[in-house]
Amino acid sequence: ASGRRACLHLFNSLRPEQHRGVPYLAPVIEALKELGEYTDGELRAAVVSGLYTVGITSPAPDGDLPGTGASDDNDDTGDAFTLGYGAVNYLDAGEKIETYQPNRPNVAFDPFVLAVLRQIGVRLEIPYEVLIKHFTASYSASRAALLEMTRFVRRRRYWLAANFCQPVYEAVLEEVIALGYLEAPGFFEDPLLRLAYSGANWVGDSMGQIDPRKEGEAWKLMVDEGFATKGEATATLTGGDYDRNVEIRAYEQRRERELGIVAPAPSGSAPPAKPDEPPEEPPPNPDQPEEEDPS
Repeated sequence: ASGRRACLHLFNSLRPEQHRGVPYLAPVIEALKELGEYTDGELRAAVVSGLYTVGITSPAPDGDLPGTGASDDNDDTGDAFTLGYGAVNYLDAGEKIETYQPNRPNVAFDPFVLAVLRQIGVRLEIPYEVLIKHFTASYSASRAALLEMTRFVRRRRYWLAANFCQPVYEAVLEEVIALGYLEAPGFFEDPLLRLAYSGANWVGDSMGQIDPRKEGEAWKLMVDEGFATKGEATATLTGGDYDRNVEIRAYEQRRERELGIVAPAPSGSAPPAKPDEPPEEPPPNPDQPEEEDPS
């Protein structure tokens, strides 16, 4: 009756009258299950291929053969042969051994698994290098993969912030103002003031850098040319707050002056001029004619 939300039901609606969301791993859940079973099978086959077992043929004595568990009654325990590490099995007279070569490890295992992972990454909108956390290409290719992943993450992050974080923040803000913990004149009367009071910017974690030096220099160039602000650079590179960083830097500089610590000059900057000495005059140019004395 008050117009406030009773609950937050978050899911990606793909069609009208859809009441439940689709799990993120739904397109690849079967492929992941089959890939896991295939990996387990290859691992077991590789372990079996590493076992060494021999068989011994001997004349049939009276009674059971040692180590076979065979009996004249042919019960369920007879003719039990197992593979093991250096295992020895006794065979009946006339029985021979047929060796089995499983050809493990399978040389096609790694290419097949990587091909399946590429398909899974495409379905999940995750670049292959990011999915397996293995960057073997060049710097440009690795950065392109991170940028594609960042684009996907930012889109999902914006959706989550707009549909979950912001409504929760507005509900908490409304409650604390109603209880008198915060003063916000006109919050309940003017919807524009309410919108201004509840405005927020949800930044999130930064993408990270493959080569921090290159990306730092690129952002410095964009800030110097006016293509971006220092606040945008701080949020993108570190996920921090520029205003907070400036206040902390000012405090650190005051503490260094109090303790007598001289901060090194920034790289590439000219040394400060000495106040007691006059500035040096430029050397005379021989190509420029001398000025005549006006007297």
